[in-house]
Amino acid sequence: MVLGLMTMPVGAAPLTDEEQVLLQAHGPVRVCVDPDWKPFEFIDELGRHEGMAADLLKRMAEHTGIVFEVVPTRTWQESIERAKSRDCDIFSLAMATPERRTYMNFTRPYLSFPFVIATRDEEMFVEDLDQVLDKPLAMVKGYAYVELLRTRHPGIDITEVNNIDEGLEKVRRGEVFGLIDTLATLSYAIQQQRLFEVKIAGRFDDRWALAIGVRNDRPEWLPIFEKAIDTLTAEDFREVENRWLAVRMDAALDYRLIAQVAAVILVVLMFLGWRHIELGRYARALKKANAELKRLSRTDALTGVANRHALDLQLRQEQTRVERYGGSFSLILIDIDHFKRVNDTQGHLVGDRVLKAVADRVVSMVREADMVGRWGGEEFLVFCPNTHLAGAGQVAEKVRKALRDADFGLPMPVTVSLGVAEFRRGERPESTISRADEALYQAKAEGRDRVVCRV
Repeated sequence: MVLGLMTMPVGAAPLTDEEQVLLQAHGPVRVCVDPDWKPFEFIDELGRHEGMAADLLKRMAEHTGIVFEVVPTRTWQESIERAKSRDCDIFSLAMATPERRTYMNFTRPYLSFPFVIATRDEEMFVEDLDQVLDKPLAMVKGYAYVELLRTRHPGIDITEVNNIDEGLEKVRRGEVFGLIDTLATLSYAIQQQRLFEVKIAGRFDDRWALAIGVRNDRPEWLPIFEKAIDTLTAEDFREVENRWLAVRMDAALDYRLIAQVAAVILVVLMFLGWRHIELGRYARALKKANAELKRLSRTDALTGVANRHALDLQLRQEQTRVERYGGSFSLILIDIDHFKRVNDTQGHLVGDRVLKAVADRVVSMVREADMVGRWGGEEFLVFCPNTHLAGAGQVAEKVRKALRDADFGLPMPVTVSLGVAEFRRGERPESTISRADEALYQAKAEGRDRVVCRV
């Protein structure tokens, strides 16, 4: 998944005496925040600023001595209006847009996350934003991406909502096709509300690059907050990530299939009560049905490799083993380059055949101890136990070359981009996946058909 905490220089210089005097003369730095953007930031019922941005601001304050004071607001739109009227000095977490630059300067981004879309569970996977431009969409009012999308696509139908919960409710009721936001916020909200009718249906290439916004009538403040960001260490980011992004992403089971198999099992059990003399034969049939149910619940129906549920179980078991006995493991995240082009030009049946062929070839190229699974859409995940980063990188390069040289019977080549990351003791598997995902996106940005390893 596209989660991303951006690593900053370690041990950056503190503020100069002149910069300290400049801030002290002003008094506390007034901060405008998004009061309802979990887990990034929010105002709790006691009026406290909480979330990832709040934790990072606390660390900046500890490192620099800057005193922050949160300006209470009820919505993000209200925070924007307060910033325009100079009732606050900075945005704690905001994306730069042309309109916002008329009253704010922006530091370089220190958090970065992919955009995704949440839809009702019965909708198909969304591979690209172009697929849904003709459908009604929702976004939180005042968010930068609303301005960017309306600039790129003047006819787009966007309903602006007050917060994530309101947007998800509109999706659940079918009032809009989907809600666009970040993977972290939507996953957090869906899990908290237990919205089984709603799912993450697709991820887009755009990313939410979040920075500190600084009032532009005080340009001398911008370098101060660049320095404040520089004081954040890798450990600061790691602690914030482990606290706020440890959201379990269970794969969706096919509940209809489970219900059907369960119904068959129930009938068999009733029949066994009536025909007790055939108990042995039916018991064996029941055991076989349960084994098949277990296999189906852990296997991707199209490609035959492990599904996300099976991968998740394996990762957590391996995390427990590594934490107890030592060692390590690495993950390889694989994405088929330009897969949408295959579906658009050759049809979805051919696209499915390519997915199956890629899965088969990856299984044949990795080691016997490695586990291959479909992560979603055209993405696959390879779990490499007892393997450090360098070894997993060699496996990834072997897979990349094999797929590039393979004949898939298409008029265009099939290549893949791969991101590799090694598990760090003390972190959650989601964090390792996040780093592999960042490496994958770097491979995409550098031209595709390549391997990038992320320490």
